[in-house]
Amino acid sequence: MKVSVFALLMASSASAAAMAQDDLTLSLGAVVPTRCVVANVEPLPSASGSQLRVETACNANSFMLTLDGVPNLDVSAVRPFQNAGQTPSVSPAGIEVSPDRPGVQIIEIDFTNDPADLASLAIGVEAS
Repeated sequence: MKVSVFALLMASSASAAAMAQDDLTLSLGAVVPTRCVVANVEPLPSASGSQLRVETACNANSFMLTLDGVPNLDVSAVRPFQNAGQTPSVSPAGIEVSPDRPGVQIIEIDFTNDPADLASLAIGVEAS
């Protein structure tokens, strides 16, 4: 079965609109769904290697930043910048962050990779 990209986009837009409408209807005692998104990724000037500032919006108690798409990716340092709690922990799965509170978090990540190597980097966020 073939489905056009346009049809998929229309279906996902309708689905997102329905979800957004449901999110606006809250009653006392309702459970707020966990939402985590990468809001912005900004390269920063760095003397050696590469540095990125990653802004997330997450209402979970902790979350994992996933880093995909770059072979031999080498994270040399991670610093909490805004509302990102204590120093995040780095593992092969990604970067675990325990924010001070839900909302917007900003994390700075240093890599030893060349900036050109990071062109294919995909950063995701998952509640953990």
